[in-house]
Amino acid sequence: MMDVHISNEHQQSLSCKYLPASCFYCYVPSSQSLQSPISNVQSVVTSREQIQSNPTPDPYLYNQNQWNSPRAIRKSFETIPVSSDDNRIMNFERFRSRKRKTYRYIDGTLSFKKSSPALQYYDTIDKKQQPQIVTLVNEFCHILQNRITTITAKKLTDLLDKITPVMKNLFNSNDQEQQQLPILIDILNALLNVHATVLISVSENKFFSLLQTILITLLNQWRSLPYLPNDEFYVFRLIVKLLNILTHSNNLIPSGLYDSTLLETIANCITDIATSEKFLDTKNKHQFRYFTHLVDAYTLYQESSNDRNQSNKDIFTKLLHPISQCLTSNQYIHIFMNLSINSNSMTATEKFFLLICPKFLISYKGFHLEQTMKTLLPVMLPQYLKILDKFVPSAHNWNLAMLRSIEHLLRIINHGADHSPTNAKLISNYLPLITHILNLLNEPKFYNNLHPTLSNPVTKLINTSISFLVNMINEPTILAHIKQSHAALSFLRLTSCQNEKLILNVYTLLAYTT
Repeated sequence: MMDVHISNEHQQSLSCKYLPASCFYCYVPSSQSLQSPISNVQSVVTSREQIQSNPTPDPYLYNQNQWNSPRAIRKSFETIPVSSDDNRIMNFERFRSRKRKTYRYIDGTLSFKKSSPALQYYDTIDKKQQPQIVTLVNEFCHILQNRITTITAKKLTDLLDKITPVMKNLFNSNDQEQQQLPILIDILNALLNVHATVLISVSENKFFSLLQTILITLLNQWRSLPYLPNDEFYVFRLIVKLLNILTHSNNLIPSGLYDSTLLETIANCITDIATSEKFLDTKNKHQFRYFTHLVDAYTLYQESSNDRNQSNKDIFTKLLHPISQCLTSNQYIHIFMNLSINSNSMTATEKFFLLICPKFLISYKGFHLEQTMKTLLPVMLPQYLKILDKFVPSAHNWNLAMLRSIEHLLRIINHGADHSPTNAKLISNYLPLITHILNLLNEPKFYNNLHPTLSNPVTKLINTSISFLVNMINEPTILAHIKQSHAALSFLRLTSCQNEKLILNVYTLLAYTT
């Protein structure tokens, strides 16, 4: 059992204006073994759990932007709104502030235990290195703990410049992870509490190049071992969290993290996932979850590059073929065919194959796009048709997981079709697929729940379906099939939607088919 109290000092520190709406718990363990010499204050672990003050929304009327908005607290559980400029940054406060856990496997099941502080390992470090490491880590963590709201980019840069050479020497020494990883864990935990805007300012520091090297090592270990050991997994988890803060806050990836060797290592992992069931094992579900977050971070950066019209659209091309392998794998088909139509949530495996891999492919607009689609579609169109054969008849029962998965499937088929006739020519051999899409447009549960914004999943599905048909009507066989299906009434019904992009495409279809 633990005694639970909040000191006056900590009550004052918890009033920080940067923190989101939270309940704060201060745990003081009875065991002295959990006291850390990192700082002069007693070791505490603070957990910030988000207040759930809103009911669960109807999945079909669900606006993700609305429900992701954070809240700030002043007294007790009273909530007040914050400015929209801070929303993306503050959404990650809970993501960054979870208590440190380590993992152990017992008879195939996962259990949790609190980890010991890093500095209990310092007595094993070379005596010549010990004073320097202890002093630097102590200074680093103590400053970040006590100046979390006031730390400047310059001060953090100075701290990282001091600690990076020491950590490089430690990782280059013969002493292995017993010494290295627990120390790095404390450093990363301290960094995750820094405000996102400050982290963005120091993202090109040499410390992130060190993280690149460590990430390569951890990913290679994951490929070769049944699963990552405790500390290795925890370092991997923290690095991915740090990367996600940067990409979600500012669509930024430190330049060291699109290093060719790192991208090849990630690509090898994706290839292994496409061909091996090892990564889908229960023992790997937490590692797999954070690997999914890692790939998603690169996807978000690729999407933002398209929005900024960057000239180099092939910066992550090393990941393209492995992603395509996942999308043409038996794993993809098996996972999709076994997806529950009643589920609103998805497992990490389902998200990776049915959402993350399609998102990466869809966000790619580089030189190899047309050839990629020529390779992928002939293999997958028969499988996509089987998936639609199974699930479209029960569309009236679909919940969020199936809605999102089918929408991403249609976006794969449609990707690049507005620039190349390849997709339409291939799809003209699978006219029942067009019939399935027309049936989706005629589903009352969908056309009665359209919203002005595409953040609504039903509106997004219908918009993707209409956009797909617009890209197909230049193929004579498909246009004739749509006309014979007498779909004009379904199209006219959609003109009541208030989304301008959707309405424009609907009128385009009406002009061609009536």
